[in-house]
Amino acid sequence: MDSIRLSGIRAVPSQPSHGERFTYMVDAVLYLDLSEAERLDDPTHTVDYVQVAHRITSLIEHEPFGLLETLTAKVAHAILLSHQVRRTRVTVTRLGADTGMGVDFDVSVTLERAADGEEVTSASQVSAAQACDSSRREEVVVGPAGHPALVRNTYDEYPDSARNRRPRQVLAGEGEERSFGQAGATHHAVVSMTGNLGDVKRAMYEAVVSMDGIPGSQIEGISPLYSLHTTEPTDYLCAVVILETKLAPHNLLSGLQMIESAHGRSHRIRWGSYPLDLDIVDYDGIELDEGDLRLPHILAGRRAGVLAPWKDLEPDAVLPGNDGGPIGLLLEQAPDINALRKVSDDWIVGGAA
Repeated sequence: MDSIRLSGIRAVPSQPSHGERFTYMVDAVLYLDLSEAERLDDPTHTVDYVQVAHRITSLIEHEPFGLLETLTAKVAHAILLSHQVRRTRVTVTRLGADTGMGVDFDVSVTLERAADGEEVTSASQVSAAQACDSSRREEVVVGPAGHPALVRNTYDEYPDSARNRRPRQVLAGEGEERSFGQAGATHHAVVSMTGNLGDVKRAMYEAVVSMDGIPGSQIEGISPLYSLHTTEPTDYLCAVVILETKLAPHNLLSGLQMIESAHGRSHRIRWGSYPLDLDIVDYDGIELDEGDLRLPHILAGRRAGVLAPWKDLEPDAVLPGNDGGPIGLLLEQAPDINALRKVSDDWIVGGAA
């Protein structure tokens, strides 16, 4: 199996451990199949290693842990959030392990973990790959207060990405090729996640993993988690993901509805409470009205639970359409903005628990 090696990722927890603020260094090998990425020269068939590195640093900085063994397991779990990664071998080193005993040394823990359905293979049975090609130019977007927004934008590779594109109108009935570019093109989609029945956080976590597994698609950004107070008995949880996909809008919608159904969402119930709701908020900035699919989403410009997490990922994004505009301005005018509160910047690294 092919592999990508990440080396020398360093971070310091925001809270001291054992009375001292140690620096931790992570080295990891990610095992995956890179044959399609090599053949197609397509980033959706490999892992976004910048996003993985940000997950790791964010986890170390914000997630509580006591033992080095616990931290190492959490790092491995965070890496396996990327659907393409089938196994990982992680070494976490605490630099300067001396706790007042007068002995100067570092201590490391190495663990191997596998995704569901995969077997862990010992290091002696696999060969380490060369470091992943670093020639790609990448820009890491940092969210408010320096929080890494868990998103990568490669504008050289995606000249039509959110900040560079102009909204364009697509009329109902136009053919897929004419409307959505050449076959095999990569599209930029903003997907909102909400729910207020059952273990919504777990459903959202599993939905992220499932979306990353949709053929020809890759998660490029995961927002913080928000809570929205309404007249319903239980508050809604809200988040947004950025998805790069080769699917046309209707095919993407079908994939999202399958994920919803797997979590008990009935599409016969249009309004009210539900365990998981996935909506395409924006797709390449187009305008589309074909009955079962309207782009941008008809209510996106008035929903703080969509606009706030989207703004965390793409602060300069513009919602197309007559009711659109800069999402920051729309957020200020959203009627439910005072009912919204941020729950967690790093909810995704905590896993499904």
